Amino acid sequence: MWSVEPPTFTVAETAALCVRGINNRMLADRVRAAREVLTANSERLRQAAVDNSMHTLTEHSCPLGQGLSAKNMEWLYTSQLARQGRPARAHYDSILRAALHGLCSYCQYGAAKTLDHVVPKSRVPALAIDPWNLVPCCGDCNHTLGNAHSDQPGEQLLHPYAMPPTGRWLFARVREQIPVTVEFRAEPAPSLTTLLQQRIRHQFEALKLGAYFARVVAQQLTTTSRILLRHWTAADHQTVRTYLRELAEQEALLDVNGRRAVVYEALADSDWYCHTGFRG
Repeated sequence: MWSVEPPTFTVAETAALCVRGINNRMLADRVRAAREVLTANSERLRQAAVDNSMHTLTEHSCPLGQGLSAKNMEWLYTSQLARQGRPARAHYDSILRAALHGLCSYCQYGAAKTLDHVVPKSRVPALAIDPWNLVPCCGDCNHTLGNAHSDQPGEQLLHPYAMPPTGRWLFARVREQIPVTVEFRAEPAPSLTTLLQQRIRHQFEALKLGAYFARVVAQQLTTTSRILLRHWTAADHQTVRTYLRELAEQEALLDVNGRRAVVYEALADSDWYCHTGFRG
């Protein structure tokens, strides 16, 4: 649920690079001939990402070019666009390099090492090599999403290339037990539309971000407690709380939905943690 700069090249340009790697002349001709259809599909995808109608995209609304099959499109992606050494791989790598901080567009934790089809190529094959359908992500999120593509408005993924203003939506609370852990939740602002709130909550659940974030912040929790014990062990709870709030504010300058900011805020909000919890 983080915004990413969209690719600057078109599906027609990506298809042209794919053609350069194809030895089968008949297939190459069919791909060339399909560029106009693929371009129309791409425009439909962009518009759907902007006007919240990606759930309406189907293999019927995004047709294949004449003579091309779903198998052909799958092959173009795996054997041309994604394969090292092929001419089209330059576009694949360019999309990867655009990842925000080099991290996954869905979780902002895992390294962006692969591309996810926002609309699965198994569901709408005609979008298999469309740059606007490919976003940098980590292997975990890619695997978790699988081939999911709901036809329900509230279950559309938020497209990283057309991300609406979401404001603060990630929150956490401390579980008052040793070892210290936190629980994350998606809590969009009531000022957002009902549909956008639904989409944020759905995406948080679909990606299992609550459980994922709870695991990956373990080191931050341990380090924070150790620092407090070393430098603030004689301090009163209000001093500890103020210190944690300052850390939360510093991290939030980078990202209001950043895990580290949210964790520091949750620790500061916990009377138990500021009094005794950090002492273990």
